[in-house]
Amino acid sequence: MKKSSLPSKLGRIVMLMALFLAASVKPVWAIQVHTGVEGLYVHQGAHMFLAFSMLFFALNIRRSSLARLKAWRLLFFSAILFILWNMWAFVGHLSFFTRIEAFFIMEPGHITPSLPVNSWHEVIYYILKMDHLLCLPALLYFYFGLKVLFDESAHPQRQEEGPPS
Repeated sequence: MKKSSLPSKLGRIVMLMALFLAASVKPVWAIQVHTGVEGLYVHQGAHMFLAFSMLFFALNIRRSSLARLKAWRLLFFSAILFILWNMWAFVGHLSFFTRIEAFFIMEPGHITPSLPVNSWHEVIYYILKMDHLLCLPALLYFYFGLKVLFDESAHPQRQEEGPPS
């Protein structure tokens, strides 16, 4: 009888743990609340810091010869989308101060309140809460940029160069 290898056993253990965790989940709500004003200040500061960091990163890619390589172009687009996402999220968090708690309706049998759309203020509030429309593509560009960098480091002869910028 053939013995199974250690990575195979670890893979089975990880799979069983994942199945167990997936079967025992409880509902969670995707709302992040920052208690107290100071929590929001720190969070907003983090958005500004990341936006400026991504701007610095994108500018350095653009100024260097790295912009000709596919991986770095993907990372450049990721940085631009992260900048836009941070600005969107920053303004979205500020919209928290414009909403009035009385506008929210708690319907019977529901756990989360509803916000009926009665004016353009609610429409803007809803749109600003959809910052994932920029964050997800930014993460995908970042992932694929890193993947291409990894593939190029594993196979250096396959580096693809684009037109010089």
